[in-house]
Amino acid sequence: MRLRSIITLVIIIAVVCVVVFFGLAGFDVGLSTVRPVPEAVNLGLDLTGGAYVVYEAEQGELDADEFSGKMGTTMGVLRDRLDRAGFTEATVVAQSSDRIRVEVPINDTSDTQDPAEVLSLIGKPAVLVFRDMYGEDAITGDMVEGATTLAGERLDVGDAGLQGAGSGSCSASLVRAVR
Repeated sequence: MRLRSIITLVIIIAVVCVVVFFGLAGFDVGLSTVRPVPEAVNLGLDLTGGAYVVYEAEQGELDADEFSGKMGTTMGVLRDRLDRAGFTEATVVAQSSDRIRVEVPINDTSDTQDPAEVLSLIGKPAVLVFRDMYGEDAITGDMVEGATTLAGERLDVGDAGLQGAGSGSCSASLVRAVR
């Protein structure tokens, strides 16, 4: 009985040692690679450095559901901009019903090392461009004076944010540009 307990203990210690070794060294399994644990852990802003900003929105005349929808859309746009710029470890979260917190860690592998440049990237207003089938710009945002919705409601440029004022947004229901 005592010999059996010692053998079981030795086997458990051996298995733990093998798991720890492969966890620290990493290994390949077929086409997959398991990275070593120290490399796989994403360090936060406190350890790598970076930038964070909190955006606050005003609800204005929108009801709560519309405002919540616009906040979700804005978070998606910010996430998309960061992903396209290569900041896939960035965090975009709702801090409250009217605030969005963006944290962007900057490390050795980042294309941009300047936090101000990263913040200007996500704070840049959107540009509205309609392209023809050849990829040429047919209508740009500065050419649009107004638009109408599918329901026929006319929108002024200021209402739709077509000039990129920074806080405006274009609804997906805008279908016809008025010259």
